[in-house]
Amino acid sequence: MVNELLGYIYGKDSLRAEIDDYLEDGYKINAIKLLRHEALTYHKSRKYTLRDIRDAIYTYSNRFSLGKKLQKLSK
Repeated sequence: MVNELLGYIYGKDSLRAEIDDYLEDGYKINAIKLLRHEALTYHKSRKYTLRDIRDAIYTYSNRFSLGKKLQKLSK
């Protein structure tokens, strides 16, 4: 379930950009709300629990912060 949600985040650029903005500002809850809204709107056939969405955002957040740190180190 989490991998499906991560694939959805990486596949949709506009969603990814909005989640990145929330995570840069430190608003994980707003990122979870956004992903939940997207999942309920466009994936009605799948029933994602709030725990699945939270885990996906936390995994993405860890990857996002790691990517930012690696970019700083490469500069």
